[in-house]
Amino acid sequence: MSKKKVSRLQRSNVDNTDKCARSFDVLEEGVLCFGPDGVIIFCNAALRRMLNMTVDPSSSTVAAIFGKDQAHPGAFVSEDFVNHALHSKPPFATTVFFEHHAVLGETPEAHQALFLPWPARDHNYTLCILQKQKTGIEDEATAVNLAVAPEIEERREQSFAQQNRELCRINARLRIENAERNAVAQALRRSESRYRDIFDNATEGIIQWTPEWRLISANMSFARMTGYSTVDALLSSASENAFHFCYSPLVEKELMAELERKGHIYDFNFQVVRHDGSQVWASMNARRVAGVDGGTEYYEAFIENIAVRKQAEEKLVYQAFHDPLTGLANRALFHDRLRMALRRAARQPAYSFAVLYLDLDRFKVVNDSFGHNTGDDVLCHTAVNILSCVRDVDTVARFGGDEFAILIDDLRGGTLAIHMAKRIHAVLSEPFTVNGQEISIGASIGIVLQAEKYEYPEEILRDADTAMYQAKADRGVCFKLFSQKMREVAMENVVFETDLRQGIKNSEFYVAYQPIVDMHDKKLYGFEALMRWTRRGMAVSPSHFISVAEETGLIRPLGLYMIELVCRQVAQWKRHFQKDFVTHLNISSWQLINPNFTNDVQQVLNRTGVDPSNLLFEITESALMDSGGACIQGIKQLRNLGIQFCLDDFGTGFSSLSYLRQLPICSLKIDRSFVTEMESDPHSLVIVRNILSLGQDLALDVIVEGIERDSQANALIASGCRYGQGFYFHRPISPDKATEILRTAKF
Repeated sequence: MSKKKVSRLQRSNVDNTDKCARSFDVLEEGVLCFGPDGVIIFCNAALRRMLNMTVDPSSSTVAAIFGKDQAHPGAFVSEDFVNHALHSKPPFATTVFFEHHAVLGETPEAHQALFLPWPARDHNYTLCILQKQKTGIEDEATAVNLAVAPEIEERREQSFAQQNRELCRINARLRIENAERNAVAQALRRSESRYRDIFDNATEGIIQWTPEWRLISANMSFARMTGYSTVDALLSSASENAFHFCYSPLVEKELMAELERKGHIYDFNFQVVRHDGSQVWASMNARRVAGVDGGTEYYEAFIENIAVRKQAEEKLVYQAFHDPLTGLANRALFHDRLRMALRRAARQPAYSFAVLYLDLDRFKVVNDSFGHNTGDDVLCHTAVNILSCVRDVDTVARFGGDEFAILIDDLRGGTLAIHMAKRIHAVLSEPFTVNGQEISIGASIGIVLQAEKYEYPEEILRDADTAMYQAKADRGVCFKLFSQKMREVAMENVVFETDLRQGIKNSEFYVAYQPIVDMHDKKLYGFEALMRWTRRGMAVSPSHFISVAEETGLIRPLGLYMIELVCRQVAQWKRHFQKDFVTHLNISSWQLINPNFTNDVQQVLNRTGVDPSNLLFEITESALMDSGGACIQGIKQLRNLGIQFCLDDFGTGFSSLSYLRQLPICSLKIDRSFVTEMESDPHSLVIVRNILSLGQDLALDVIVEGIERDSQANALIASGCRYGQGFYFHRPISPDKATEILRTAKF
């Protein structure tokens, strides 16, 4: 049973006593109740009238009300009544005499007094019933009138009989009251027993302690929480010294201040110190219990062990700020650390830092070739290697994919950042084995040295990313320091991208056609369709706008636009000239790895009605090597439509002859760089001859591009080359001029 319920029962007992006191007001006899110390509990109305009391004597004492020295003027006093009340043990009956305080010395009034024990409110009180009787003077007058003596005697007997009946009635009432008080006492005991059971078996720790940190009581849950096997062991240990259960003195001070200021505290999280000195997280609800004088008597608290909840919260916080794969900081945590570095740099001019932004080279090839599990292992291996190159004060984060960022804290000059970038690049370039596969990757790194112009982390990361892409664009360069020129170029690229989008939307792109000839008999073999764009009155290099289109994802609409233009032109030529020739189109690896590309091409073929065998898609060797198996799958799907394939710029990339066996290609195209260097470098001609021989052995057509002089053409013809392309034969021409060539050309 709770203490609140116990208090309610006690108030009920007091109320019952007051009800009993009010019930005595109906009696004609005077009734007075007082305690062992003479303090008056109550008196009825008859007694106040009988003894001429003008005020309620409750809470005063018998001696103060009825004593000669302390009695109030106008009241009756009785020394023998005071003596009986304070020194005689009830029950007993006697006669007491009262005399008026104002006229002491007159004949006192005799009263019959019945003193009875009256237990109530866990105390032994005395109940006194007073009835006025005739004085000695009245008896003498009665003796003179002997004739009426029998009548007086009879009246006295009737009076005693009536008193006995009234006493029996009062006694019955007292027994009822006593039974009620016993019932309340038993209820209180049962309530206390239930409260003790709840206290002892509660899952929460319950304690009471004094302002001096003396432990009053505790339950078993709190004993276990603090590392004790029993409550007695806890109380015994706490009795020797002050019991401080808060691990931190500062937290302890805060707790006590809150309790004194507000009187209560809720959900107060702190660490409880255990018997062995360890700590456990807990949550407290506590209150201050005031004493009679209003001061703090003790404190009472319910304490819950929240160690499991705290661990879960810490795990959630860790997951929110760390990469789940590598365990490195994530973007959010890195932003926070970088923001703090900026604030520190603003306060301390001597402080500086640097940011390295890193992207792995050839990671996509590894991921596509060996699977995502191997890719994840590579990322974890990379994280370990980067951590081995930095200091403990530095922050390494993974931003997603194969991008990492490094905050070099408390930088002592820019040379440290450069040295660290070189070391990271060297470590990541070393071959390593994952799942039995030897893998070698590199990294492109952009570096930003802290400068006063930066205010936000996003600005630094933007510039570091710009420098990283510049390093990736300059092959063979492992890192680049950001400069203002890079930002200007980046802004130009943004404008260029906007113009590119508008150019596609406004159909500003057109196709030029360069003939491919049979060098043996000068017959027309076909055309290569070349995309052209005039931006703001200036011709733009295809390598420039195509690379931007690939990076921005615009290659899909641009590529489909070109394919549709070429297919409509080829279909028109086929309707006018019943001649057999092929048209080459350059496509990007980004188009091939798009799962919707084959379906898009099929729809273009259906709309234009062109025969797929009249189309030949060219893909560069370097693009094929970078994208790996995903491109091969796309090539096979398009070959099923009837479209042929040519491997462009053969010999310039990281050639893998195994691809020649795997790819369903029909021709090779030798890069113009070999033709340009044939006359000055004999090795170039040897390479060309070997490629020509390889193509013949594999039954592949070999086309040489970039032929500009007669000597080059003669050397290639002598080496066995059949198909050629270049300014020596034709420059790229408009569709109308290509139509004229078709009208007169030999096939």
